[in-house]
Amino acid sequence: MTYLEKIAHIYIENQVNHKSGSAFFQIDPDQSNIKLNIEWWYFNLQLDKSYFVDVSMNRDGEEMLINEQMIPVEKMETDDPYLSMCASYAPELLKPKAGSYQFSVTLMDEDQNICDFIQSYFEIQVKEKTPKPTA
Repeated sequence: MTYLEKIAHIYIENQVNHKSGSAFFQIDPDQSNIKLNIEWWYFNLQLDKSYFVDVSMNRDGEEMLINEQMIPVEKMETDDPYLSMCASYAPELLKPKAGSYQFSVTLMDEDQNICDFIQSYFEIQVKEKTPKPTA
């Protein structure tokens, strides 16, 4: 049986909509930041290899917000020759704007060969201000 290094899933959670894993976030017009918790799972990493990830996030396909490269993947000890694990990343978006956001993770081995690539999308909308009642 052949095992391949793989990223299985990305889960994006925010502190705006409590514990919502949805891909749609609403923010207040004067909100200064959004804290995200982004998790992804690795399957079948070989214990005798080193792995790295590149992570990036952009808005509306243009503005690059995050671009981290060659982050080492920490592996946990296991009795199996292959590994399943979860990693997380907690970026904070300062002065968030409405738009479509794309988060990408690329898994590479020690020779910088791409093992797997995964993307997730989410949308941010600004809540409309409710007018103050006039007396």
